[in-house]
Amino acid sequence: MNLVERATRMLTTPATEWDVVAAENIDPQPLTMSYVVPLTLLSQLAAFIGSAFVSAMFMAAFGMHRSLPYWLVSAVLAWVLTVVAVYINAWVVNALAPTFGSKQDFRSAFKLVVFACTAAWVGGILAVIPVLGMLGAIAGGLYSIYLFYLGVPRLMATPPDKVVPYMLVSALVLIVVTMLIGLVVGGVTAAMFGLSATGMGS
Repeated sequence: MNLVERATRMLTTPATEWDVVAAENIDPQPLTMSYVVPLTLLSQLAAFIGSAFVSAMFMAAFGMHRSLPYWLVSAVLAWVLTVVAVYINAWVVNALAPTFGSKQDFRSAFKLVVFACTAAWVGGILAVIPVLGMLGAIAGGLYSIYLFYLGVPRLMATPPDKVVPYMLVSALVLIVVTMLIGLVVGGVTAAMFGLSATGMGS
């Protein structure tokens, strides 16, 4: 599987690409190493550059100073937790399957979560410019929900009348997990670098 070709097809011709994905026999671990790790790493690298070299200048103007190690630790933590979150979300999607008349198959749920997140991860690359990063996060997130909508009946054998509620509940879980990642990253880095409530610190 070529990462660039797969990501491109998922974004441009998702309806047909989901059929290809459904027919593939690939385990979570190799899929993580060949697709999740490089895409999330690229997204977090862009976020690191945008934060450490662009946002930091604006923050400094308001007396909020952050060192390069702070941004680096934040990026590494966010990357690791994002990869972990893929497994958490796949587990939740698989656990919810019977509720929505769908088959339980962790491998299929994992593929569904991974490839549906393609748009969000690609959109995250725009974070190299913080203002564009916000737009990329919104557009990528919405398109990822659409990709999930297209993929869930093909990978989880979801009945047509259950697709939308399954999608909405899964999207809610993904949003909650993403928010928790942000809280954990912020809390851990603040504790590590001794930041005060006013935002002053290293």
